[in-house]
Amino acid sequence: MKKRVGKVLLFYLLIITIIIVGTKLITIIKYRCPINYLFHIKCTGCGTTRMLLSIMNLDIIKAFKYNPAMFIVFILAILDSIYISYYYIKNDKVKLPGKKTLLIILILLILYMPLRNILNI
Repeated sequence: MKKRVGKVLLFYLLIITIIIVGTKLITIIKYRCPINYLFHIKCTGCGTTRMLLSIMNLDIIKAFKYNPAMFIVFILAILDSIYISYYYIKNDKVKLPGKKTLLIILILLILYMPLRNILNI
């Protein structure tokens, strides 16, 4: 069981490092969304980098304002990963998110793009 806890902690450390380094790298190279650049509309992911930077600075309200949909997906992903980690530590089996859950999230994110441009969210 200690070995599984160590693996989970190492996994979280790796994910957090990738998010921090990736976000900082995107900021340094001044990445610009190709959809926004070409079509002058906001895609589903526009504002996610600023959202993550705000979360790192513990400014949760500002993070939510940058991209409400991705903020909610991010929180749900954290909660789901905690459940998956607990399940793995207890049962020594990896339980992946259900296909229906992932499909619902995908559909909501696809619907969010036109809504955020029409309603100017």
